[in-house]
Amino acid sequence: MKALFINVSSVGHVVPTLGLVRALVQRGIEVAYLEIDAHRAELEANGARFVPFAPFSPYQGPQGAQILALPAVLAHCAVDATQTVLDAIDAERPDIVVHDLLCTWGRLAADLAGVPRIASVASAALTRDMLTREPIARAWRAAAGDPSAFDAFVARCWDAIGRRYGCPPEDGVSTALNTAPTNLVHLSRALQPNADAFGADYLFCGSGEPRRLVAQDFDWSRVGARPVVYASFGTAHDPGHAFYAALARAMHDVDATLVAVESPSMTQTGPIAWPDGTIVCANGAAPQLALLERAALFVSHVGGGAVREAAWTGTPMLGLPQTFEQDLLLQRLTEHGVARRLSPEPDAGEIAAAVRAMLADPALRTRAACLAMSERASNAQQQALDAIVGAMRARPPSPAARPSPRADAN
Repeated sequence: MKALFINVSSVGHVVPTLGLVRALVQRGIEVAYLEIDAHRAELEANGARFVPFAPFSPYQGPQGAQILALPAVLAHCAVDATQTVLDAIDAERPDIVVHDLLCTWGRLAADLAGVPRIASVASAALTRDMLTREPIARAWRAAAGDPSAFDAFVARCWDAIGRRYGCPPEDGVSTALNTAPTNLVHLSRALQPNADAFGADYLFCGSGEPRRLVAQDFDWSRVGARPVVYASFGTAHDPGHAFYAALARAMHDVDATLVAVESPSMTQTGPIAWPDGTIVCANGAAPQLALLERAALFVSHVGGGAVREAAWTGTPMLGLPQTFEQDLLLQRLTEHGVARRLSPEPDAGEIAAAVRAMLADPALRTRAACLAMSERASNAQQQALDAIVGAMRARPPSPAARPSPRADAN
């Protein structure tokens, strides 16, 4: 049996699938993984056969807030890459496709080829109601401005997809919500916002063992004995130069070692006066899980990967969400009593006060440690593995030859 994984080339979306890849391979199931070359070493280290995927053509649609722009970008990628995935399916002949929730082109290609599919959900699971009616999402949409240019771009993309493949048009919500008959959510139910809204087609499988097989170099001798405050906004988000300058000023007055992960804005408008002893890591080069095991506090965007690893290690979070689903996750963590929220544009005084208060709060650390124990006990990775294998075994035998759904029309 063979599984074909298709992802969106983001570290935070690829990493949660690595444990499943490794477990499938250990069961004797072949795993082919369609991704860009940046992920090759880690995928191969976990036993997958790497299938190269060319980068997307440049997105030339409207620009704006993520809640409006994401469906437009995904629709562009679907126009760009659906045929590539169809060709990969035709070449690999998988028994199942496992695609990321954002991977519109993976969903379309699997359905066009008639191959069963399962969705991998790297952040919080979402429903149409959550995307359109949830108060936090509505607030982010209102702040984002006029959606008409984005809606028109999505419609043009779906017109092109329809002409080529005969697919019906979809709106922006459907473009970004590529659910499947079974959806594997890489959060525990305890961390999922509005968990009661999801039925049996959602399996909250938790983090598994999030340790990565490809290690990053880090000079631990520089950390010292003081408490560690770790600040990272992932590989795709950037809170801006003003935030990092405020964080640096705040940490001058805090008895802790700051470890910060680079974002592009750090150097766009001049250097930042980091406190003595600050360790700045290149983006993507920090050993995040190991740092969180050492850290007393995690300053973060509260993305899915950050939440999983902070919960696993019992590290309290100080959050500055960059998207509405991160805002939802931060709300869930504050309900657990393991996180605090910064205002949208915090100054140094606000950051310093929050950091000091959290470092001095033993009850906060106790709650975070209890959450970590719960997360490790609730791991449902085996159920996720069984769901994939079960779907593969339930598939009718493939015909000797499957005609390609390639379309000649443009």
